[in-house]
Amino acid sequence: MPKTWITGARGFIGRNLAKHLSGGGHLVVGLGHGAWTTADAARWGVCHWVNGDVHPGKLLQLARDFGAPDFVYHLAGGSSVGAAIAGPLEDFSRSVITTAELLDWARLEAPEIRLIAASSGAVYGAGHDGRIDEDVVGTPASPYGYHKMLMEHLCRSYATAYGIRVVLPRMFSVYGAELRKQVLWDLCTKLSRGSNDVELSGTGDEVRDWIEVRDLVRARE
Repeated sequence: MPKTWITGARGFIGRNLAKHLSGGGHLVVGLGHGAWTTADAARWGVCHWVNGDVHPGKLLQLARDFGAPDFVYHLAGGSSVGAAIAGPLEDFSRSVITTAELLDWARLEAPEIRLIAASSGAVYGAGHDGRIDEDVVGTPASPYGYHKMLMEHLCRSYATAYGIRVVLPRMFSVYGAELRKQVLWDLCTKLSRGSNDVELSGTGDEVRDWIEVRDLVRARE
């Protein structure tokens, strides 16, 4: 049975990923913020939940209790452009510092893990026409995007210097049942309340990619 850790497992993507992996035979351990009862965690496929920061001490304890993981899905980090603009230092800590802590723990304690660290389409920035090649050097338009880019650079540096196996999926807008934030949820909420006027920022010519969360968690297959 593969042992899989998910940081940020209590979040929207993390919960769905845990449920999918658990259904596929993985032993899933979650780490992140917020109280989560054993019963609620188990409903999403998480056999053990640790409430706290991604910190070497907690990672060492998890390894002692469950053994070193085969896979780590690193979903902890900032998840909102608006929140990153309002609190850039906090977003930097959530996205960049947590990644550095995890990578250095892996370097010292579990160099054979396979790490999947979630990035974002925000690293590309704005002003692109048509499809964006993944090799394009982006110019992020927000602290959120820059912090995701820094997280990617950290992962690549540990892959190059220490052989840590890392995959960096760049997710665009993810939606699905039980999501309670972001533009699609806001629009649907306004329309369900009978609002006739829906106001969006931008010129009206922008195009946004979306992916349903069930398709996202199956992408590893």
